[in-house]
Amino acid sequence: MTAPCTYIKNFSPIEIRPLPHLDFQAGYNGIPASAPRIVGLVQVRSKEINQPLSILRVTLELWKIESVDVPSLGVSNHLSEPKRLVQQVLFPPPSPFSSKNEKTNSLYLSENIQAGDDALSPSSDISGISHIYDSYIHDQPSRRRSSNQPPIPPPHVQNVSRSTSMPSRAFSQTSDNSSMPASSVITDLQKSPEKSSSSSSSAYNIWSMDLPFEMKYSEGEVLTPTFDLVRSGFSCSTKYQLRAVLTLSGLEDISECVPIAIHRYDTLSSWGMYNSPIYLKETSIDGRVIVEASIPKQCIGPMDLLTVFISIRASNGSKIRVQQLSLSLVECVSIRHPSSNSSPIVRSKKVLKVEQDLDDVRLEKDGLSQTLSKVFPDPDLDDYSMQGFSTSSDLYKVTYMVLIKVRLYRARNVEISYPITVSPVPRSASSSILGDIQTRVLDARQSVNGSVLDTTCDIIRANDSSKNNMYSYSEDGMVLLN
Repeated sequence: MTAPCTYIKNFSPIEIRPLPHLDFQAGYNGIPASAPRIVGLVQVRSKEINQPLSILRVTLELWKIESVDVPSLGVSNHLSEPKRLVQQVLFPPPSPFSSKNEKTNSLYLSENIQAGDDALSPSSDISGISHIYDSYIHDQPSRRRSSNQPPIPPPHVQNVSRSTSMPSRAFSQTSDNSSMPASSVITDLQKSPEKSSSSSSSAYNIWSMDLPFEMKYSEGEVLTPTFDLVRSGFSCSTKYQLRAVLTLSGLEDISECVPIAIHRYDTLSSWGMYNSPIYLKETSIDGRVIVEASIPKQCIGPMDLLTVFISIRASNGSKIRVQQLSLSLVECVSIRHPSSNSSPIVRSKKVLKVEQDLDDVRLEKDGLSQTLSKVFPDPDLDDYSMQGFSTSSDLYKVTYMVLIKVRLYRARNVEISYPITVSPVPRSASSSILGDIQTRVLDARQSVNGSVLDTTCDIIRANDSSKNNMYSYSEDGMVLLN
């Protein structure tokens, strides 16, 4: 009886996967005490039964892609700015006889091409990861687990981006000349028959590898969250991508790209700094009317109520009447585009509006008090389903302004504006996230450098006693044995 098998379509020898039941993002971006980082696993598999992969190196890169599109600018309407924030060399391992600096450059390399202040800073301490290659360097059975006990895995954020965790396969020849060559020095102790002697660089014959990776944020670093906003007349977005490159001896490089979602958690509406009320006061230009407004919440999220308390009283004059009160939430997008002659392009749109007609009610000595509120985003407006939030990047900035208008008779109209924060997370969900953040912060303090990675590196070499029995052929097609 033969084992069940499944045909493999579009087989890729290299894949990027998140940790089991977790997202790529560990910790909470914007909360430095939670030790935010990007973790996952790079898997390398040979698709041939009798032919292992001749591997020179495996590298992993984190790319940030920002773009703005303003059709009214004509030919140069689209601007895209890709940045490589981090590059790590996952394989081969650093030489045990090389200096500390050589090890650091071999395992971690920060290119920071045009990254500016948004660049990640990989850790230079490799003492917690370099030992995972011991099973490969020495001539011992390669399936070994590190003797160090991994830290207690803290809770992670679920993949709320609704993008699949499976990688989008892309086979291409790498034309990036800035890719780092293998800098580790292979000593006589590391040389073995499984390396190709004809290659200019030492190659390793491998059946399969599981390479864990961990990209730490630099201290105090906050990444721009993943963002995509399309409005009438313009669009802007920020996306992140993990790119793994498999360099083979005598063959074209094979690349694998996976989109990842980066969220920001220091703008949750449940934080205490957003729950203190704001009191505003404005006098009409003629000095006859005083308007006072109170905003109880400085941050709102989807399906939250935007509420404003308004008090109007006359300071000088009589027979003043109030005609209408209005409350608006204005979204302001400032786009930094070279075609705008160094001045930002500003696009404004009302994403919430509520009006109350008072039919020329007379303003008595005791004044007048009213309350205006409406759910955000406003379902009565166009494209309300395309909701943005407060964010800022190198190419654009999105802010929100509360605008209160009081229309008067026998007095000048009064306008009050105040900026508030719009969060992508509703208030009902942000409360539970705060509890998870607190748990993560406590776990990060108890673990080593806040690491959540199980430093297990499984490498099956060509001269191992275990054979490549994962694949077989049936009717001239490659299959995966279950």
